[in-house]
Amino acid sequence: MKKIHRFLISEAPNTSPFVLEDKETVHLIKNVLKLKSKEACIVFADGSDDYLCDILEINKKGISLEIKKQIKNKESKKVLTACISIVKKDNFELIVQKLTELGVQAIVPIISDRTVKQSLRIDRLQKISDEALEQSGRSKRVIINEPLSLKNALEKFKNIKQYYFDMGGEKLSEQKFDTAVFYIGPEGGWSEEEILLFEQNKIKKYKLGDTILRAETATIAGAYNLLWI
Repeated sequence: MKKIHRFLISEAPNTSPFVLEDKETVHLIKNVLKLKSKEACIVFADGSDDYLCDILEINKKGISLEIKKQIKNKESKKVLTACISIVKKDNFELIVQKLTELGVQAIVPIISDRTVKQSLRIDRLQKISDEALEQSGRSKRVIINEPLSLKNALEKFKNIKQYYFDMGGEKLSEQKFDTAVFYIGPEGGWSEEEILLFEQNKIKKYKLGDTILRAETATIAGAYNLLWI
């Protein structure tokens, strides 16, 4: 069975047929994937259902699509924000991709005491997240925030349930919450001053196993455990 490609568009269609005019998506369909008339694709907007469509016509103005079926989308009922200390470019891009696939709804890069690289291209990270959204079957766009210091992040989310992960914490058991935030430190771990900040804010420390994990591994494991275990 041929793969049916899925595309994030700016607005959910409200008529059928309709014309898709987004230049980037049209280019992708027409010139990269080289889809043809009578082939199927799926389109969706931020938070919308999926729309299974047939391609009617591809021309200079755009792509004419006919809706064949509306498919209800499912998102996790848990709203989880990931506050992740900035690591090197490729690893942070991997983190964004995997957190999107898992169901995290927002990502906040954290400038911690042991952060080496502090600059990020938020537009590139958003694009990576949107592509992962298309692939994963999710529909709610992940919000990629501008970097914050740990102190500012703790203040921003002070009224929300918060977790932080570090060796020496308690083993994470099943957690019930509607909205939560979790923190992953840099490769060198949280500094003593940062651990004190967590303690002052009465945030409990948990561990993700008995081995030392890389930041990207800990991030994926933390999100999976909180959302799906």
